[in-house]
Amino acid sequence: MSFGVMKVASLYSRMMVQIMFGELLEQDTISRTWFLQSSMEGLMVWGCFSGKGLGPLVRVDRKMNRFDYIQILETYLLLLINRYFSRRGYLFQHDNAPVHTAKTVEEWFAEKKIKMLANWPSQSPDLNPIEHLWSELDRRIRNRSPLAKNLKELETALQEEWQKISNTVLMNLIESMPRKIETCIANNGWPTKY
Repeated sequence: MSFGVMKVASLYSRMMVQIMFGELLEQDTISRTWFLQSSMEGLMVWGCFSGKGLGPLVRVDRKMNRFDYIQILETYLLLLINRYFSRRGYLFQHDNAPVHTAKTVEEWFAEKKIKMLANWPSQSPDLNPIEHLWSELDRRIRNRSPLAKNLKELETALQEEWQKISNTVLMNLIESMPRKIETCIANNGWPTKY
């Protein structure tokens, strides 16, 4: 799992990453917690995207456990797989966070016959297109005027800016992945400029 703290104008964000790819690294998911700097009140959201479009940005009301994760996957992931991929032509990827590797979660994936991309390295944000999508969302939130002053304003801003992200941005992120993987291989797996 990748953790980091990034200053975004009057916001801080703590990242908790899970990845979903489909059709050549085409689907991506993440949950991220946003904090108001003035109060350090937090708002966690889960979101996803593919080359076919953005998925929902869903509020998560507490630290995610394995049951919360399964509920989100059940409610949103299955819908997206059916809508965008007719249950074909995708691979789901998440990192090795304990919530993702819990036996209950692994059993859920097996029961639902979710196609998984295996052996993805943990702690590899340079190989994660959603990180770059979050950077795009960070820039958009930072450039809003006025900045969010409370959790309701923050959630509204996140939803509005999320919906404005174009498919061109999503496809550029997806199409950059082969180059990023090649760079990582050339760098013997060490961090890259990405």
